[in-house]
Amino acid sequence: MNLKISESESLPLDFLSLRNVVYGGSGAGKTAFGRVIFEESVKCGIVPGVIDLKADWWGLKSSADGKSDGLPVVIFGGDHADVPIHENGGAELAEILAELRQPFIVDLENFSKTKQLKFLAPFFDRLYDKNRHPLKLICDESDRYIPQRILTKDPNAAICLGAGEDIAKRGRKHGIFAMFISQRNADLNKSVTELCDVATVFRTSGPNDQKAVNDWFEAKGSVITSEQREQVMQEIAGMQNGEEFFCSAHPHLKMFKKVQIRMPWTFDSSATPEIGKELLQPKKFAKIELDKLGERMKATIETAKANDPVLLKSELKRLNAEIQKLSKQATAETIKTTVEVPVLSAEEKNLLRRVGSELEIIQGKLQIALAGFERAGKLHAELSQKLERISPPKMAVSNIGRQPITIHAPTSDGEPIGKCERAILTFLVDNYPNAFSAEDVGQAVGYSHNSGGFNNALSRLRTLELITRGQPMKATDEFFQ
Repeated sequence: MNLKISESESLPLDFLSLRNVVYGGSGAGKTAFGRVIFEESVKCGIVPGVIDLKADWWGLKSSADGKSDGLPVVIFGGDHADVPIHENGGAELAEILAELRQPFIVDLENFSKTKQLKFLAPFFDRLYDKNRHPLKLICDESDRYIPQRILTKDPNAAICLGAGEDIAKRGRKHGIFAMFISQRNADLNKSVTELCDVATVFRTSGPNDQKAVNDWFEAKGSVITSEQREQVMQEIAGMQNGEEFFCSAHPHLKMFKKVQIRMPWTFDSSATPEIGKELLQPKKFAKIELDKLGERMKATIETAKANDPVLLKSELKRLNAEIQKLSKQATAETIKTTVEVPVLSAEEKNLLRRVGSELEIIQGKLQIALAGFERAGKLHAELSQKLERISPPKMAVSNIGRQPITIHAPTSDGEPIGKCERAILTFLVDNYPNAFSAEDVGQAVGYSHNSGGFNNALSRLRTLELITRGQPMKATDEFFQ
């Protein structure tokens, strides 16, 4: 059985078990080629899956014209989700997919970059540990999470890169056959690309990205000739959409040819809107069975939420308010009983017993939550000490377990910082340089992100250039200089 990639060219089935890197600029045909490989994998009985950061792949569930069924693909996350996902649920989803053995899309478009890394780091790590069946894993926009250089202090970035390297180096042993797609060739990790036996090269215009392609050919110089490399580099900037050089350095699949890939038969959900044209929307999608899967993911989501620090903090605040309310209620009942009735009635005694029992339960939950925050604070303090020994911070900021900082920010309008503005600014400075959505910030500081006061506070902080504009937001870099 062969893989039909063009009207006249096919690849042997063994191609699916090889590591493959796909280079090319925006709109050159990379995603279309990935969809062709996805379609051919399903046809051949090999389970494909894709990591999608931009919601480009959900159209696999419909036909090219949108009028009939596409592939029975389960979409996890995103606006077209069959099953929702949570940022803390990466490891659990990997375990489910290792058992599911059904085509899937992991759509992370609605996650910020920080949350994408938070999800993918344990996802890749657990998938490598648990998967034992053939899986063609297509890693779209892979330079975002398997980069040449890590430009963030987020520890999940290093974990994600390490897990990606493990999948590239040793994934075949566990049945994971990876394809890495990137439009920023220079930003994709070279240790990973050099492990790839096959390169698929589409139109590439940037000099740095062209150099990354040239470096791959030079690394395979013992198999691919200098004449072949020169031909690719001469034509790489002017190739047509969908036109590719297929270059294999694997001893069991020696191939070098220029191919015009066939059009996928599934719907193109990555199409760019054109001025004056209405974007086609599919009318029919392939159906999948979700009953058992939905129940399992529901439990996974609830577990992830239970371990979410932001939600724990909100729950702690709610419990504190409930304790105060019940304490006042109990006090009022006691005073009323003492003044009006010399001896408590049986009904009143039962009421006090119920209040006391509820208080004990709430206090127990509070103690558990406080213990968790205390442990988090100790861990953070230890990490801070280690980081300070490596590179002293520009300014001392507080985090979990420390006293909140006092903001004395200069204002251009001469008016003092208000209570809500101070709470927002303190939280963003406290968590610098991480960025957050308005909903996350509002939840963290105890304000509704839809309230007028909260949005007015955001507007003034942006006007004063103390926080960044748009979403997600963070404290401005100038604040720390």
